[in-house]
Amino acid sequence: MNKHRQDKQFTYDGSLKTNQKGRNLRVGAFIFGASDSNQKKQKSSMRSLLKDSNSDVKYFVEKDTHQKRDVEDREELQRASRYCRTSNATFLVSTLKGLFETQWQALSWMKHQAEMYDTHFMVADDPNISRGTIHVLSAQADEMRKRIGAESKKALDEIRQKLKEGERVVGVNAPHEDFSDTQTKGNQRQAELARKRDEEIMPEIEQLQALGMSYAAIARQFNMLDLPTPSRLRGQKEVGEWHASTVRNIVMRQKGEDK
Repeated sequence: MNKHRQDKQFTYDGSLKTNQKGRNLRVGAFIFGASDSNQKKQKSSMRSLLKDSNSDVKYFVEKDTHQKRDVEDREELQRASRYCRTSNATFLVSTLKGLFETQWQALSWMKHQAEMYDTHFMVADDPNISRGTIHVLSAQADEMRKRIGAESKKALDEIRQKLKEGERVVGVNAPHEDFSDTQTKGNQRQAELARKRDEEIMPEIEQLQALGMSYAAIARQFNMLDLPTPSRLRGQKEVGEWHASTVRNIVMRQKGEDK
């Protein structure tokens, strides 16, 4: 590990801390894609973040559409990464949205850079992303994706089997007919599935709370990792986002069950 980084770890949790104000920070600021006005917005958010520091900033600007290239073919991204690891600089972006084709790819790339080169990161619109939390979020997302995938496959297999056996399957969007007993059982089944989903995701929520994240911050992380929302898992929405209220409701339900 670079001795300078080992002695002077840079931690970022939003606006610069009091003991970081006035400190000389070396930064590799990466601006990517989109229109000139969007690039100006990216630069503005970076300057706003660094306004309380004595920063030495080197900008790297990547042309639009390059985000779809393989990492090895993104020359400006490679230049920015190389600058940060050879100059002991922090890699700064305004947002992860659009950095790669998916935010999950962005997080995976950052994790690799942190592991291989001890690179530190700042993301202007998400103060919870840092060299330390990247590993937690990546490992957590891997486990959650595997588990959610297994649960989804199991649920689909059960539906296919019921259909094969001629059993009526009541979905959340089914027409309202007079099948009171069937609907009651369906509601009970949905409540049981909701409870199981809460129990599955609660450990991840608790881990992020232990990192000091608020409900809103946790929702942002889940959106970044493209984790299915409860409504998507129920089949009510093809696309949906996590909100602070979604996370809070899960926590409140779990606390109620624990009492």
